[in-house]
Amino acid sequence: MNDSIRLRAGNRAGMPQLADREPAYVRDEEALYVGTPSGNVKIGGKTAAVVTALAGRVSTMGEILADHTGEIAALQEGQTAHGQTLTEQGNTLAAHSQTLTEQGNTLAAHGQTLTELEVAQQTQGETITKLQQEKLTASPMAALSALPDNADLAAVTAAYNSLIAGLKAAGIMN
Repeated sequence: MNDSIRLRAGNRAGMPQLADREPAYVRDEEALYVGTPSGNVKIGGKTAAVVTALAGRVSTMGEILADHTGEIAALQEGQTAHGQTLTEQGNTLAAHSQTLTEQGNTLAAHGQTLTELEVAQQTQGETITKLQQEKLTASPMAALSALPDNADLAAVTAAYNSLIAGLKAAGIMN
């Protein structure tokens, strides 16, 4: 009695159409095929082992994901909290920027006021100078302008003393 079953075998490229329920082994794919009325159907081989292994891994990945769902939710909440903090910091920066703009406007107004004060001070200085010149043109300057070009030392000294007295009288000199 013969205890073995013999199957057709070969590479996929040379595989003929198998009869209904006829098995065949494809060497290059290391897979088993069976003939059906609609064509040859692969029923095993490396692909089946890979699918089985992947199914196990997908199941394991699902368990890992389920284990970390709480952590993911916590991270998402933290991200939301950080987003709110960033928004609040952005609002604070905007408020500081507005304050700086207001301070800049105040500083510009003070600068304008300072410029106006400087102009007023210059105008007052010009007025004082004009008044002092008017006071000096009366008596002190007259003595100097009356000196001839060839005046002697005594005449120049007298004109100088007259000028000093006039400056003191005008309050320009102590």
